[in-house]
Amino acid sequence: MRAAVARRRGESERGASLVIALAMILIISVAIVAVLAYAATSLHTISVIKEQRQILYAADGAVQTAIQSVRGDATVGTGGSCPSLNYSAMGKSGTVACTVVQARGPGTPSVDFPPYALWSVGPSNAETGINVTKNGTLFVGGPIASNEGAGGVDGVSASNLDITGYTVEARGNCSGTITVADPADLKCNTGLTYPDPNYPSQTLPALSSPNPAPTCTVNNGVLQFSPGYYTNVGMFNSPTYTQGGKNCKSGYLYFQPGVYYFDFGFDPAFPQTTWNMDITIVGGEYKGWNPNTANSAPPLPGGGTSKGCKTELDAATSGVQFIFGGVSQVDASSNSSQVELCASPTPSGTKQQIAIYGQKTGAAPTAQTAKSIATSTVPPTPSPVGLWTGLTPVNNLLPISPATSPIDGQVAAYPLPSANPGSSVAMQLKGFPGVTVPGGSINVSYTLNIAHREIGSSAGNISSLQLKIGSCTMNVPVHQSAVPAPPIVDPFTAVTTPCLPAAVASGFNATFTATAANNKAFTENLDGVELIVNWTPPAVRAEIGCVAAIAGCDLFHVGKNKAAVFVWGTVYAPLASVSADFKNMSIFEFRRGIVARTIQNVDVPPSDSSGSFCLGYGTPCAGPSRVLRFTATVAGSTRLVALVQYFDAPTIGRSVSVLSWNEVRS
Repeated sequence: MRAAVARRRGESERGASLVIALAMILIISVAIVAVLAYAATSLHTISVIKEQRQILYAADGAVQTAIQSVRGDATVGTGGSCPSLNYSAMGKSGTVACTVVQARGPGTPSVDFPPYALWSVGPSNAETGINVTKNGTLFVGGPIASNEGAGGVDGVSASNLDITGYTVEARGNCSGTITVADPADLKCNTGLTYPDPNYPSQTLPALSSPNPAPTCTVNNGVLQFSPGYYTNVGMFNSPTYTQGGKNCKSGYLYFQPGVYYFDFGFDPAFPQTTWNMDITIVGGEYKGWNPNTANSAPPLPGGGTSKGCKTELDAATSGVQFIFGGVSQVDASSNSSQVELCASPTPSGTKQQIAIYGQKTGAAPTAQTAKSIATSTVPPTPSPVGLWTGLTPVNNLLPISPATSPIDGQVAAYPLPSANPGSSVAMQLKGFPGVTVPGGSINVSYTLNIAHREIGSSAGNISSLQLKIGSCTMNVPVHQSAVPAPPIVDPFTAVTTPCLPAAVASGFNATFTATAANNKAFTENLDGVELIVNWTPPAVRAEIGCVAAIAGCDLFHVGKNKAAVFVWGTVYAPLASVSADFKNMSIFEFRRGIVARTIQNVDVPPSDSSGSFCLGYGTPCAGPSRVLRFTATVAGSTRLVALVQYFDAPTIGRSVSVLSWNEVRS
């Protein structure tokens, strides 16, 4: 009998599912652990990133706040001062340190220097206010504005003008190539006015002592002029270098600090009207040389800072202001023109540091006439010995109404009898008011009129006729007549009688004396004596003539033939034109703006001319801008460094440019 063997289906796969399940559990567990670890890492990373982001946001916000906080502060970034800022933002605290990278020069736009580097203030619609010609690019370190050209003529016409960072503003049209940083900075056809700011001058000098003589303190020193009133431009065009026994260096003029008023052409005795600055001229506090030291001469001007005179950067306390009136003009276009003028940093009566001032207001001088006549007349007291007595009637020697002059045909007479020695007759005319002509007057004339006639006399009967005022004696000519006849007037002038002006300057008496020859007789007839004085007093005159008409007649013309003109102060000439010609490598710098009726810049060369017109100092002139570095520190670490430029004209902080913005991540 066979035994049966039982077999189980799938006996070799028993427990496989369990293994698979266990494996899956293991894999999932590992994955979960990995995911949990990644999640933990991610959460940590998110926390770190959040921390960094908060720090950077805080630094960013702090720097933005710092930039805005100093934007309108005129004192920050002018003298090295730049305050730090403590801040707290997004739960973080720190500081923003401020460093001045480039300081703006002293001064505040629209306060103590003009808001524009070039400012045409003329009211005409038919004139181009600012004109730049030729192929070169004119760089201007500051904004410009033109009040002209609204009637079809360009307010600003420029072949090439670069005013990057600043604005061009014009009431009328602008033409040519004008480069700005932002299209919005080119503001033409605004229809707005940019009128004369009406800057006052400093106190004008007295007009009573014109043309004070220059001085020379040491041999081979520099000829020096003092503040005052000048009508004789020949003193500057053809100076006399020998003064007070000293011989000064030729080719140099030094103008001591103070205010000068020039009115060339006022006095007919000095007909020249143009000051030709064709030598070396320095005005202001001297710097780097000494006019009182032998063989010391001012250095040549140029280079972004003053060389021969002091500015506020040199701690100057004074300077010059040249005021021009009438038809006065200045021309500095010679190759020997080396001119440097420094305005006062502490001017009187104004905050503006104005070096050249065109006089706007004044009065045309009016010719004056003064008549002086006696108020009484009597014989001299006591009467001299002999026949010395008076003419009669005495009232005839005074005006007889309705006449206002004593010379009116009414005579006082006296018959001189034959006597030995010769007889005399005298009359004292008393109470003449004195006439003092103001110093600086022109067209001055003194005329003393004596009306008389000698009757019934023969030749040789008269010994002398005299009129005496103080120590001034006039011998009167004889007018003989056989019969009564009208008196004849003899005029005595200051030309013929030099002692006359001093004799009549204050109240005076006059004594008329007629003396007969020995044993001779005649009758003296005296009508009267009067003094007539004419003069034109000095007056402050505004600019007039072609200077104000600007018919090719600049108040101030510089350049054209290797001239060098540097003005450390504003040029203010609202009635006139100012012209700068770059031809033949002329160089000049106007570092506190030009305010004029029109401004002409001609022959601009292809080479750089960025130092010519600017509101500031330095080479090249940075203009009225400042560059500040802001460094934000959070939790003891530097997180952000920003370099920011502020453009401060025509107003403080007008625009801001971020030059760099660097975040520092740890």
